Amino acid sequence: MSDSSLSPAASHGGRRLAAIVFTDVVGYSARMQQDETGTMALVRVDFDRMRTLCAKHGGEVLKSTGDGLLLCFESVVQAVGCTLQMQKEFAARPTDSLQHRMGVHLGDVFHEGGDVAGDGVNIAARLETKARPGTICLSQSVYDAVKGKLPMQVESLGPQQFKNIAEQITVYLVTPGSPGSPASAGEKFWAWWLAGAAVVIAAALTVIFWPKGAPDIAAPKAPPAMAPAPVPVVLDKSIAVLPFTNMSDDKENAFFTDGVHEDILTHLANLGELKVVSRTSVMPYRDTKKPLRQVGAELGVAYILEGSVRRVGNKIRVTGQLINARTEGHVWSKYYDKDVSDVFAIQSALATEIATALSAVLSPQEKARLSRTTTTNATAYDLFLKARDLRYREELSTETLSRAAALLQSALEFDPKFAAAWGDLADVLARSGNFSYDSTGVRQVKIRQAIETMKRLAPDEPETWIALSFYFLGERNYAQSESYLQRAAQALPNNGRVIMLVTEMDKRHGRWSDALVRYRQAYALDRQNSEIRRALWEWLLALRHYDEAAAFAREEANADGLFLAQLPFYERGSTKEMEAWMAAHPQANREAIVYWKLLTGEAADFVRLIDEIRRDSPTGGVSSPNEAFYASALMALGQADRAREVATRNVARYRARFGANSGAFSLSTNLALLGEKSAALESYAASLAPELAAGLNPDFINSASRRPFILALLGEKEKALAEFARLLNIPGELNVHVIRRSWMCKGLQGDRAFEAMLNDPANNAPIH
Repeated sequence: MSDSSLSPAASHGGRRLAAIVFTDVVGYSARMQQDETGTMALVRVDFDRMRTLCAKHGGEVLKSTGDGLLLCFESVVQAVGCTLQMQKEFAARPTDSLQHRMGVHLGDVFHEGGDVAGDGVNIAARLETKARPGTICLSQSVYDAVKGKLPMQVESLGPQQFKNIAEQITVYLVTPGSPGSPASAGEKFWAWWLAGAAVVIAAALTVIFWPKGAPDIAAPKAPPAMAPAPVPVVLDKSIAVLPFTNMSDDKENAFFTDGVHEDILTHLANLGELKVVSRTSVMPYRDTKKPLRQVGAELGVAYILEGSVRRVGNKIRVTGQLINARTEGHVWSKYYDKDVSDVFAIQSALATEIATALSAVLSPQEKARLSRTTTTNATAYDLFLKARDLRYREELSTETLSRAAALLQSALEFDPKFAAAWGDLADVLARSGNFSYDSTGVRQVKIRQAIETMKRLAPDEPETWIALSFYFLGERNYAQSESYLQRAAQALPNNGRVIMLVTEMDKRHGRWSDALVRYRQAYALDRQNSEIRRALWEWLLALRHYDEAAAFAREEANADGLFLAQLPFYERGSTKEMEAWMAAHPQANREAIVYWKLLTGEAADFVRLIDEIRRDSPTGGVSSPNEAFYASALMALGQADRAREVATRNVARYRARFGANSGAFSLSTNLALLGEKSAALESYAASLAPELAAGLNPDFINSASRRPFILALLGEKEKALAEFARLLNIPGELNVHVIRRSWMCKGLQGDRAFEAMLNDPANNAPIH
């Protein structure tokens, strides 16, 4: 925990006047007695965040005292602003999270006898003892300097006498009001995401990786005892909108009922003060028989909206009941009779009623958004909802996406000004690119036209900013993507899609701790969202925060327990637990099993499963990376002629789609298998070039961690070892046990330097 780095002035014995902050963990000793490892993990996370905020406010960390930090600032306003932001963020977490006391004083600081000293340090440390949990104590000189400059609640504690301090010091107790410093626009943007962050940390086993699309499951054996995970905080302005009931005589109108439900969700999610649980989380509660108190507890919300829709021709009745989830008491019940073309007025009225009931203050922009009508054409709206319903109800494929695109294009013929339909069309076309090649570039032109039309029709809608951010992210125009992302984040601080984009930007900028904080916040806001759970899980594993990942795995284990079944492999290279799980779950997701065989280096099983998928899927159903791994597995199995045949086909297909000079892991791997060494290296360099050109860290794109495997295939042993060693110190997909078993590293196995690297404990230790 020690941080002995000193500021330049202090480290050379220079004396200077500075604003000094002293922090202390409340109840540290008692927590350490109950759970030493878990407490240390919690402290480490909070200290990482304090260091980040200190740097952002122009300060520096002078040292750690074990349960506190000593910080130094040139400006008193910066010092107090920083502590206000820290305490504001920490206060929004569950009640059993760590709490901190802080003291701020203006005085001398210097280096003496290997330590930091001075009256600024001594008095700041004494002031901290007078603070209550979650507050800050200021000396008179500090208070005088910041009075009226920062938003805060202040209580005078009067003159106080401190040990070894001759004169009494007047002390002011400060409770954060709103964010504590006149932050830049960028700082305000990131601060949106930190309020309400929940820490889910405890001690135990170690893990890494999560196979995409696989289910969560129960442990094959009981894990060690652990401290209970923190109970999620329930915010007063939080709501879950359960799936509406279709009361229409025509049951085919279910698509319309679900569409109304989702649009109400979107209206509420566009209100910045509300926490709104996602559609992904609430859909499992369709027709639930669970008590609403239990549903509210599981979803972590204070209120629940139930509703129904009855449609007869062009007439609809929408009903809604707002219920206090903690008491199951009805707050109000409403119904609306309108024409189908007036459905948006109903959605707006419901959202406004809910905001009023939850005491949410709407900005002028939010009020304007609620009053807007997306389309007045009932036919266009029906087609739009049918396209959305199709994507939700059927497995995504070339055929499904083509049908959805046709429905959306028909909707736009009825109403060319339907902005949301243009946005959905862009998304459908982009997703279809994952299933079929387009060597002409026509699809990309259509996507750009759809996005530009949406922007022209609805330039001030958060949904437009999100769509633009996704679009420019796909285009690797990171500056534009981040610009729209900032606007969306400011408008929608509790939006899951936005938070995922923010974390991607954090990772690409090397803000590892910030990304983890935001993932935790997303999980606290929407614990039942499988995408958020998996994203948090993967990032914990990428950082090798095995204690927290293990606690998270046990907390998330339900009917299946896959997280826990995988733990022993990532911890110590054991595969028997996962093999036992697969034997007990013969119907398990086949893609998850394919991924497992890839990770554990079982080339023969991997080839067999890919052959099965190819036979069973009309379109082949195999991704470009898996095609590349398939060719390399054939080579490892001694089937060189077949491997080269597959690699040749893969190269031709990839270049037909992306061009002769394109670059990616898949193309580079296939070129390496064909012995085209220089072309393979050039292709790989091309895949990272856009990240480098944007000033971002290319190590955070998935293919970056695969570069050493390509070097190993090419016989570049020294370069491969150096790249493995470098990337093992950066968050990513690499794990020593995966490297050890990879068939692509066959030429390195047994090499003394290779084995020493894999056996070095530092290469499987947490990354900070």
